[in-house]
Amino acid sequence: MSYRMLIFLHRKEGRSHAEFRDHYENVHVPLTKELTGSLFPMLHSRRYIERSPDDGKAMVLAGAKGEDEADAVVEVAFKDEAAAQAFFAATNSGEAMERLKKDNEQFLNWEKVRILKISEVRRRYCSLKEAVLISHRLETILEDTLMSKYVSTSIEHNVTPRNN
Repeated sequence: MSYRMLIFLHRKEGRSHAEFRDHYENVHVPLTKELTGSLFPMLHSRRYIERSPDDGKAMVLAGAKGEDEADAVVEVAFKDEAAAQAFFAATNSGEAMERLKKDNEQFLNWEKVRILKISEVRRRYCSLKEAVLISHRLETILEDTLMSKYVSTSIEHNVTPRNN
């Protein structure tokens, strides 16, 4: 089973949500990948909190509205705990640590960052037999679609399909 975490990120004061998102996607993530290489998480999903166009506050649909909502929730997954520890060791030493710290200062309020260990529940909503039947049906549809495109393309180009 993989080792997973949720990371709650908050933008630096004075940065807009759009600037935060742009920096995270186009500067921070590529930099982290460059510095950690194969140690980078096998999953790195980002979800950005929607903001009201009127006042820039988080669009809370239910529950108490807080002034201090995160700007992004990031899920990372590693093969195991040892892989996670190797990644964090790489980001917290030498040149990588210096470059990431300098980058974080550009867009991130590090004092508000929260990292939580999470677990995952996977539940099958159909039987294995049903899943196999669905898979075979999708395969048939794909084959039919590809064959019809091949035949129509062959006819357009005056090519006769071979029978194998």
